[in-house]
Amino acid sequence: MDSEQSWWQAMTAWLWHLPPAAKTEPVPPPEHHEETVAAKGEELIRIRVSGMPEESCTEAVRTALLGCDGVVSVTVEWKKRIATVHGSGLDPKRLVAAVEAVGYYARPLKLA
Repeated sequence: MDSEQSWWQAMTAWLWHLPPAAKTEPVPPPEHHEETVAAKGEELIRIRVSGMPEESCTEAVRTALLGCDGVVSVTVEWKKRIATVHGSGLDPKRLVAAVEAVGYYARPLKLA
C-alpha cells in the first residue's frame, strides 16, 4: 500500500509540472473539408482500393500516392477501402497506376 501511495504521489507531482497543452485549431469535419479544398483551388480525388488484407497496408498505398505529381496530402481509410487524395493537376490514371504498382487494385470514384 505504501509503494502504491508513493507511486501515486510521484505521478501527481509529475502531472502538475507538465506545461499546458498547445492550442490548436479544430480540424473541420470531412464534409466541410471538401469545401475548404475547393476554395483553395485544390482537387479532391477518391480512389477505391482493394486487396488490402490488413490496416498496415494503408501506409504503402499512402506512400505510393504521395510520390505522384501534384499530390499535397493523402488519407487512406482501411475499413472503407478508400484513399482520398488532395492536390492540383492530379491525374486519376497515374494515381491508380501508383496504387497498382505496389500490389493493390484501384479505381477512381466519382464525387457526388
